[in-house]
Amino acid sequence: MSSPEDKMENIFLDNLKHEIRTQLTAILGYSELLLDNRQSESDRINSINTIIRSGRQLQEIVNNISDIRQNEDQKNEVDLKKIVKEIIYPGLYSNIVSGRILLAEDNQDNQELVSLYIRTAGAEVDVANNGQQAVEMAKQHNYDLILLDMKMPVMSGLEAAALLNEQACKSPIVALTANAFEDMAEDCINAGCRGFLTKPIDRSRFYQVLRKYLAASPDKIIPLRSSLLDDEPELLDLIKKYTAKYPSMIQDLKKTFEYTDGSEFEMLLHDIKSTGGNYGFMLITDLAVMIKTHLNNHNRIAIVPLLDELESLHKRMLLAFE
Repeated sequence: MSSPEDKMENIFLDNLKHEIRTQLTAILGYSELLLDNRQSESDRINSINTIIRSGRQLQEIVNNISDIRQNEDQKNEVDLKKIVKEIIYPGLYSNIVSGRILLAEDNQDNQELVSLYIRTAGAEVDVANNGQQAVEMAKQHNYDLILLDMKMPVMSGLEAAALLNEQACKSPIVALTANAFEDMAEDCINAGCRGFLTKPIDRSRFYQVLRKYLAASPDKIIPLRSSLLDDEPELLDLIKKYTAKYPSMIQDLKKTFEYTDGSEFEMLLHDIKSTGGNYGFMLITDLAVMIKTHLNNHNRIAIVPLLDELESLHKRMLLAFE
């Protein structure tokens, strides 16, 4: 049986991990969004300020724990390498779903980040600051999905989920938690949640959840505009010439993938990665980097849809000139 000291230590570590994951969620999430060339200048400045603020808060946390003695077995060592997730390239998840989501989250930075993820995916979002607000809002609207942070003031996410379940709420509930332990997952399910997502939120996994519970969005083509034109509109003719030859570049890439050895494919892929960024189309570069990663891992199956995605960008590039 655990001693009172052990229980206090576990509570301290749980709270510590929660605070670290909360700041990392903001840092990683807003870093991803900075790569999205569709962000306005004001949104980019807001993202940068949030990253700096969260980074300073994280630095303060690290400074506060630097003098704490590590346990001999190091079971309670804070391992940031296990927390930091691979950044998922943005731009692949735009307008994939439709519907209305209730987000219950007390941290303002995370509210804004997750809300932006949801709107980017094509859904609407309402925000509650605590579990009690979430319960009241769920009574008034039939949401397609409810996202509940587990640690909130007034009423926790677990309490809110249990209460919604008692009230026969038909909306699926997914927990958001900085606690990745098995007992928390079990508590979430017992309270009536259909699943849970851990913080920092993995953007790819987040959109998988949205696809699971929300209806697919009608096909919509979003213009893909070169970021160079924001500051240098005189480059328009040059961008148009690149756009005109882009389809043949992708066709050559797809042919070499099917019929030649990997060296020629890798050379063409490198050219597309470089020119895409040089002409202000970072999404092209991002996709090429993802393809290169799968190529290095000998995962040819994963490359095929990414090649199709590269090919489909041409319509979006043309639409930006209209």
